Amino acid sequence: MIDRNYGLVEKWEKKESGVLHEETLLMRACKAGAYGHKIQYESCEIYQAHFTYLCGRPNVDLYRKRPDLFIGKLLICLSPEWEDFIRAQPVLDSILLRRLMKPMCKASSKTLHALPTGCRLYLFDEDAFRVHPYGHGAVYSSFEAFAKHGSGAVVRYGDKIISSASSHLTFENEVELDVTTDAEYRGKGLADHCVAAMINDCAKRGLIVHWDAKNTPSMNMALSHGFVLQQEYAVYILKL
Repeated sequence: MIDRNYGLVEKWEKKESGVLHEETLLMRACKAGAYGHKIQYESCEIYQAHFTYLCGRPNVDLYRKRPDLFIGKLLICLSPEWEDFIRAQPVLDSILLRRLMKPMCKASSKTLHALPTGCRLYLFDEDAFRVHPYGHGAVYSSFEAFAKHGSGAVVRYGDKIISSASSHLTFENEVELDVTTDAEYRGKGLADHCVAAMINDCAKRGLIVHWDAKNTPSMNMALSHGFVLQQEYAVYILKL
């Protein structure tokens, strides 16, 4: 999940390692040249795909020459060597907690309450794609590409889209879920309706859905729809 729905972030307060043991869909797409940018430098590989994934062994020369690759980025370590190096930096500002859910290809298991009066649920159509609500669908080249490879749903109140769940990207037959609700309409179950509609559509079409939870509310929503927690991991932020 891309970070748009909830502003709340949670700090990593565990003593153990926060190394990520699984390659996320964003990283896999980046490795294949389908998303983001890859930097190869002697003993390390860096994948910039919304997050910055650090693989291999740290390179001090690269760190000194290219601070733009590290400072102010959301750094995820895929090796203990990188984690030790990042944690030792005096400009380490914060360590955040994230939860990677196990990818799923089945219908939502959540029982939903009725939508509030005046709200209507729709699968992502060309009109929704055209306005890219909350940035959703913007990675796809056209609505035809989105309709063929992606999925999503929106809740409208009148003419306004007030909640949306959408695939951020598609790689092979897998999609990364992104969900957002207008701040003034949160707490009404709108996101659950969008998520359920998208997950159900993906299950019918054989698309595997990925969910990367930013915080506890996001994780709890994922669990309520049938996802299973795969791993907790750390995100590092360096600031000058």
